[in-house]
Amino acid sequence: MSGQGKISGRADDLPPIVTDASAWYGPDIERRSEWIHPLADQDIAEIEAAMKPLAGRKADIALMTRTDFPLPTLAPKLESIRDEVVKGRGFALMRGLPVGRWSIRESATAYFGIGTHFGNVRSQNAMGHILGHVRDLGRDAVNDPTARVY
Repeated sequence: MSGQGKISGRADDLPPIVTDASAWYGPDIERRSEWIHPLADQDIAEIEAAMKPLAGRKADIALMTRTDFPLPTLAPKLESIRDEVVKGRGFALMRGLPVGRWSIRESATAYFGIGTHFGNVRSQNAMGHILGHVRDLGRDAVNDPTARVY
């Protein structure tokens, strides 16, 4: 027998206990805010400087690369946040993008441009969409089986 399907209560058969930054509990995270990264005015200005020309010419964001979205001083901060997501806690929250004053195209371009500093494009659904818009449609997630909960 190859050992497949073998059940054992031996401790040495279990994976090691995770003790690094990726092992966290909700109450611990709630009490600390090091995972929240507010964007400074300078960061937003840099994002806008990269985003405005692309949005203005209606560039196809699907073709955008990190080179197309230069963030000279913000890029190292984004790299640090990326490391936190990939090698550490597994998530981060960036706050402060002024989407209220941006058009949908500008917001999408900014989000996607920032994303180019985190990794490569991957489809988000079966239709091949690379960027989704999350909006509360007021649907009942408990009683409506077609309601999508984010």
